[in-house]
Amino acid sequence: MVMNIENNLCLYLSFLDELDLVKVLAVTEDWDQRIAIMGGVKGKEQLADLLKEAGIDHYTVGGDSFAIPPSLPIAYEITPQKMVKSLDEAFRTVEETQLKILSGEQPAEEELSVREPVSLRVFSSTTTVSEGLPRVQDWFKNHAQKN
Repeated sequence: MVMNIENNLCLYLSFLDELDLVKVLAVTEDWDQRIAIMGGVKGKEQLADLLKEAGIDHYTVGGDSFAIPPSLPIAYEITPQKMVKSLDEAFRTVEETQLKILSGEQPAEEELSVREPVSLRVFSSTTTVSEGLPRVQDWFKNHAQKN
């Protein structure tokens, strides 16, 4: 199924310190400032809470607009809680695999195929940019006051 997400809320997550510190960028409707830095999220609970508040329910993999012919990313439906759990498991698997290698053990092929997440593009299938961006901004305002 092809899904048009052109006007839907889209966030870019950059993992600066695994899930302990995640930089959040948002796609805006302003072509002069298409990507805006929203802020940093500290920890799994905050990340799941932000994604839930924003209505995030998909992540994308792949896609290359510069390829000939261009390819589209593949979107996968997932809840915010499951997304955070899967990311946490990926970070743990990479760490455990590195420890196995350093101790002279041979990791399983599945363990070697897991790569450390660096960034992730997520979006909402139901929330537009004009609805979702203020929610994300409010979330950061409310959480900045608590920190």
